[in-house]
Amino acid sequence: EKVLPSTTKDQIESMIQSGLSIFGEHGALAFKCGATRRFKTPNNERVRLQSTDPYADSVAAFETAAKAFFETKVARFDGDLFETTCHAKLEVQSDTMDAESYCKPLCQAFRSAAQKASNDMVGADAVGIDELKDQIRVKEECVRMAQVSLEACASDWKSLEVFKSELTELSAIIDSRFADVRSAMRALDDATDQLDDLEGDLEEQEKALEEAITLLDDAIGEQADAKTVLAGAKDKETGLKEEIGKATSELGRLTAELKDAERASNLVDKLKVTVEAVMELMDGFAEAALREP
Repeated sequence: EKVLPSTTKDQIESMIQSGLSIFGEHGALAFKCGATRRFKTPNNERVRLQSTDPYADSVAAFETAAKAFFETKVARFDGDLFETTCHAKLEVQSDTMDAESYCKPLCQAFRSAAQKASNDMVGADAVGIDELKDQIRVKEECVRMAQVSLEACASDWKSLEVFKSELTELSAIIDSRFADVRSAMRALDDATDQLDDLEGDLEEQEKALEEAITLLDDAIGEQADAKTVLAGAKDKETGLKEEIGKATSELGRLTAELKDAERASNLVDKLKVTVEAVMELMDGFAEAALREP
């Protein structure tokens, strides 16, 4: 690779001036580098360019001058020096963009045209410093992006490791909880079976209770009947006792009378009648007692 001398500031200014020549004596700034074709002088004189597209005509004029320069001069194009010189000449602010002026894009178009003319005439074996700088910037940007990508990959890998660890832990927790769920389901099934058995027992007890209630109701009814019968029997017994008492009194009286021999014959008949009456009462009481439940 051949190392060539760089273009000088004077050479650059000469090429730039060739491109700006179409704007005439009033210069490119008066016409805002092609943004307008007319303007008024301080004396209210109207000035108008003949070119219908002064910006494009200026670029074409510069391309012709740059091609002619590099055909006769073997030099490496210095793009940074060219941009600085052009911006100073056309009063361009590097960090701003004036929408009403074409001066900044005009300098960029001049620079690209000069770089192309230099590359075409110098040859493939001689690389301009501007191109070398561009290549270096590209390589540096590639390295920077690769470094950023590497750092991003490292960060992502760490995140994946953490995620893997958390996923493993969560998987173990899920397995444990699933085992707990299965155990709980088995316990629930057992409890359900026991509940079914208990319900069956309760149903049987309920039936037995209903039967007992029925029997109790029957017994209560029978008890009431028995009480009624017993009360009647008791009343009869009381009446019988009273009759027996009367008969006993009568027997006592008659017995006393029997002692009186003189009255014995008359009393025998009365005693017989009284005894028969008592016997009838005793028979009636016996029959009533046999009929009691």
